[in-house]
Amino acid sequence: MEQLQSPQKEQFISLFIELKTKNDPLDTNYVLRLCHKLLEQKKSNESLSYTDQINNQNKLGHQHFGQTQLKVDKRDRNETYGLIGDNNDNFSLPANRMNFSIGDKYLGTRIKCGRELLLNLTQYDQDIKWMELDKETALITIPNLEFVIKHVNELGRLHKIIKDYINTDSEHTGSVAKALRFSLQEKMNLYYVYVNNWLRANLEVLEHSKDNLRAFIPLDHNVLIRFKCLAKVVQNAKGKSGCNLISSVIHSSIREIENKMFNEITKPIQEKILRWMIDGEIEDKHGEFFIEENLSENYWNNSHTLSSTNTLDFLSEYQLNEIYQTGKNMKLLLKMFSPKIKTKIEKLRENIKILASNEDGLNIMLSDKCSKTSKIISDSCDQSSALLMEVLIDDYDLYQHFEGFRNYMLLGRGDFYTYVIHELEPYFGNSELYNYQLKDIIKNAYVLTSAGNDSKKLFNNLKYRIDITEKVNWDSIKFEYKTDEPLNHIFGPCLSHYANVFQFLWRLKNVDWITHKIWHELSNFVKTSFNMIELKSVLRNINAFLSNMLSCVNEIQNFMFEMIHDEWEQFKSEIHRATCVKTITDAHMSFLESITKCMEDGSVSLVAYVESLKIHSKRFSNVFYCFIDMTELLSENPKTRTYGALHEEMINDFMYNFRDIKNQYEMELCDFLIKLKGSAIRGLGTLALRIDFNGYYSSNGIKTI
Repeated sequence: MEQLQSPQKEQFISLFIELKTKNDPLDTNYVLRLCHKLLEQKKSNESLSYTDQINNQNKLGHQHFGQTQLKVDKRDRNETYGLIGDNNDNFSLPANRMNFSIGDKYLGTRIKCGRELLLNLTQYDQDIKWMELDKETALITIPNLEFVIKHVNELGRLHKIIKDYINTDSEHTGSVAKALRFSLQEKMNLYYVYVNNWLRANLEVLEHSKDNLRAFIPLDHNVLIRFKCLAKVVQNAKGKSGCNLISSVIHSSIREIENKMFNEITKPIQEKILRWMIDGEIEDKHGEFFIEENLSENYWNNSHTLSSTNTLDFLSEYQLNEIYQTGKNMKLLLKMFSPKIKTKIEKLRENIKILASNEDGLNIMLSDKCSKTSKIISDSCDQSSALLMEVLIDDYDLYQHFEGFRNYMLLGRGDFYTYVIHELEPYFGNSELYNYQLKDIIKNAYVLTSAGNDSKKLFNNLKYRIDITEKVNWDSIKFEYKTDEPLNHIFGPCLSHYANVFQFLWRLKNVDWITHKIWHELSNFVKTSFNMIELKSVLRNINAFLSNMLSCVNEIQNFMFEMIHDEWEQFKSEIHRATCVKTITDAHMSFLESITKCMEDGSVSLVAYVESLKIHSKRFSNVFYCFIDMTELLSENPKTRTYGALHEEMINDFMYNFRDIKNQYEMELCDFLIKLKGSAIRGLGTLALRIDFNGYYSSNGIKTI
């Protein structure tokens, strides 16, 4: 600045302001060249037009250092880390030069100072240090050197960000983070090669050029642009691993992150995808994959799930599900690995292995939904699903087992259980029932009832046992329908639903059995006591109460079996149209959930009400049989055959207990009917009308709405 005079000085200041304020900055190297051109023209008083120089910026072109453009050679790579990178990433030296005019006096000192200057400019991890020289030997101030220093300082800051990330401990961050560090190190190695060449070229200038720094080669501005891109990737990747790290790189929206780097960091996930699709297995100790193992479940449906937090954002949900479903299918198919399907499974696995032989990364190819890779994955999902469905239906009788669950866990074979209970009833109240006795009863029930329509192989899946705690009763006999491998992986998650429905229907059948038994006993008692006029009003009340209770129980039973039948028909229509096992299992679960929802709605519970009915029926049964026993006892005693005080006391006691039972029953029934009418579940509203079909409760002043 001190050497420039008007008009060159004003032109230099104008260029400086233009460079600082313009949105699209001028090329730094060009400005420096122009500034030194102005310095050279000072003596000749030649003036350059500022406007003309700006317009002709591209016409100046780049000068070559000597006659040869500098390149990166293998020797330079060995001087750094020896890693090979993408040729497109090489930081090539620029051909433009910076003209630093320095006098000839103190040449040796100036060469030494020039060396110190160049080396200090490359100490990016430290602050720049300047040699302090005597005034006589001091270098002449280089115009606009602050641009070079600013450039170098920014490179130093970005270099430190990237190196800090590379040098952090990657022991527990997973394979994707390691791959990113490796890729970044490759970029840094290429940069170090560039710096070595840059230093060598400029030191050669110092040694051989008469003008010393007049032909100084500046740092390439593209290096700074590349470092900014890499630093942004590092900032987004900090604290992340696996698929989340890959997604963060994608969110960086940096065009300079080319396919090679992206392919490098997605290789670990690619290996996991192929292992999952081929073997149905996952090795993911760092939790990087978008599919995670559910340790609490060992069934096909729930053993693995798609992660809700670890996802690949560049893949659609449909593609993720295809990969997920293919691995699930292969996992189950390999459990059924038999000579019959061995060839088909191996062919399917070979088709999937083709994905690993492609040079392009699997994840890159998947990002194109129309690519060959996407089609292979889609076909693999369809083929594995079709093969699994074929094997389960043809070799493992999947549909027949659906029938078995319906017949024996949803009481489809009602006459079978009626026969069993009829044969077991003599044992009720006893403390012992042997397995061979129960086995004979079950065997006869199979032969004499509709259960005989089922194959022996299917019927053998019905398991039964005796669980006696005190005395034999309804709850002492346990039934369950079991399947073997691999079907237990299909039906495993459904067993709890079937157990709950069976328990509810079994309890409902128990109430129905008790009330019908009381009804038959009442009918016999009426026949034997027709001449006892004083009992007619009592028997009329008993008859009315039993009729209402029987009607209520029958309507609930009919509603449940009709609802099960309707849902079953819908389920059958869905599975016959299904093209994959997942559709079948989803329809099956939907079938069970519909039944369960009717039993346990949020506003009304059939299970709780049936339990209440069971309590009322047992209580009434005890009171009723006690009343009959007392009546027969009084009738047999000659002293009490005629109606007297004892009869009246007995009737009064019975009627007191009877009214209490009846009032509680009707109160709970009214509350139940109100809840039924307010339920949003399809059919429960009509059940209330079916129970109160003749308006008995409303006509007697009992509010049901």
